[in-house]
Amino acid sequence: MAPGWAWIEKELWCATYEATDKVAQLRKVPYAEYCFCNKDGLHVRIAGGCTISSDNADKLRLYEANAGLKDHIDDPALPEYVVIRLKPESIRLMNPPDLAYQNIKPE
Repeated sequence: MAPGWAWIEKELWCATYEATDKVAQLRKVPYAEYCFCNKDGLHVRIAGGCTISSDNADKLRLYEANAGLKDHIDDPALPEYVVIRLKPESIRLMNPPDLAYQNIKPE
């Protein structure tokens, strides 16, 4: 489901469904890395510990922060919709044409 993420306070929040393989894996190993890139080759990699939230207040907050979710989720209170909350431990940026990542300190 995309676009399904937002930066909320000091965390990256991502919408997904409870029954996905990624949720099952995060319940076993609560750590992930997201990689974002644009057509110009700019890469941002954000890694850190994760929690899975089924709290309706969290789901509504992400739903309201990201208008694109309304195209994929009819009701933020649906039990199958959950939020992955990633607390960044590492943020790396690669800005072409330089192919080296630079570390950015998470706040």
